[in-house]
Amino acid sequence: MPQKVIPLILSGGAGTRLWPVSREERPKQFLRLGSKYSLIQETLLRCRGSAFAQRPIIIAAKSHYALIHEALAEIEIEADILLEPLRRDSCAAIVAGSLFALQRDSNALVMTVAADHRIPDAVAFNQAAIDAKKAAMQGRIVTFGIKPTHPATGYGYILPSLEIQSGAIAPIVRFSEKPDQDTARRYIAEGCLWNSGNFLFKASAMLAEVTRYAPTAIAAVTVSLQNAVPWQKSVCLDAEAFAKAPNISIDFAVMEKTEKASVIAVDYAWSDIGTWDAVADLLPAQANGNVTKGLVAIIDGNNNVAYAENVVTGLVGVDDLVVVTTNTAVLVTKRGSGEDVKSLLAAINQQAFAIEEQSLEPKAANVITLASEADHALYQIHLAPGQQLSRRAASIGKTHWTILSGHATLRLANTEVTLESGQFLQGEPDQIYIIGNLSAFEVKMLESQTWLADSSPPNLR
Repeated sequence: MPQKVIPLILSGGAGTRLWPVSREERPKQFLRLGSKYSLIQETLLRCRGSAFAQRPIIIAAKSHYALIHEALAEIEIEADILLEPLRRDSCAAIVAGSLFALQRDSNALVMTVAADHRIPDAVAFNQAAIDAKKAAMQGRIVTFGIKPTHPATGYGYILPSLEIQSGAIAPIVRFSEKPDQDTARRYIAEGCLWNSGNFLFKASAMLAEVTRYAPTAIAAVTVSLQNAVPWQKSVCLDAEAFAKAPNISIDFAVMEKTEKASVIAVDYAWSDIGTWDAVADLLPAQANGNVTKGLVAIIDGNNNVAYAENVVTGLVGVDDLVVVTTNTAVLVTKRGSGEDVKSLLAAINQQAFAIEEQSLEPKAANVITLASEADHALYQIHLAPGQQLSRRAASIGKTHWTILSGHATLRLANTEVTLESGQFLQGEPDQIYIIGNLSAFEVKMLESQTWLADSSPPNLR
């Protein structure tokens, strides 16, 4: 049986932020852009082809665990989840995933896949992985180079050692950073390919090159994985050790230095969906060229892109604009200026009024008394994302917490349990529970307390 490739889904800090919609609590990979599935779900489904092992490894931020769990459950895929306790770039993530893959198979083949890219042709994607396997098994680190369709300024470029057709592989002469328009044209004339950021390699080969060129990353991540602890249905890397890993991409740490780098040319459609112009390509356009999503009305306007998140947005008499409105931010720019939005976000952050990623829900936990009688009480609890509160179970009687919506984590001493909508937990008498919302959505839950009529209600707060 041919050796299967283990998909390593990079979700921790993958890709660019699609400001102002892709935010810390719900990054781009969890958005549904012109599809019934989110980008990470599309990525997972794309990795179900014959080339791939059926249990992927996902590297994600700890704060996104609930989103990962929801995404997997909806498409009925199981995965090993490694949680990053803090942000580090792709080098540390790939080292962690490669080390974990070696625990499964000492000859593991791994393919890193960004969680927030769009590749509609899953068959071509699977075939490209098959075509790259032979070189990877011989110790090469194979990156996937996309044949350019236009002189894009938002992508990096790769120059192969010779002109290659789709499915062919060649050593890499150089990597180039995102160019200006004229340089991009020159790169294409030279035979350069777009750098998709996906790699296929033997885990042992990649770790050997990281050991050679970025030894501090190997040392830090190895200890972090050795000291990792189970958390929910995942493994949480040790924060103290992981913090010592350099904050550097695999391109800078290894790929621009190693002699083992090769590139396979592929011509399937691909986008990292880094701009609103790219989003517009995914959504159906109206007869006048307008692309809209959400609560949008346009009068006497053409070729506009308008996205409204819970806010009614109107455009009158304007053309060729991108207008995005959310609960906390508004973006207005010309179509074709998508790359400048990244500079705008950097400028905003420098001016000390960085966008606060907040919802319209109250920041404080909200406890509503629904009933309070001699022998029972009923409360409804609302927890905004990131909120927690303490609740004491009845000392004489019973306490139940039932989740109405969202995911809540209940902690007693060193024991922790996550409940989903419809699940409940009975509390230990007279024990204080810490109830937290680690997801990106509000949690609503019921707390019921029953006690003997001649006893006093507990102090709940």
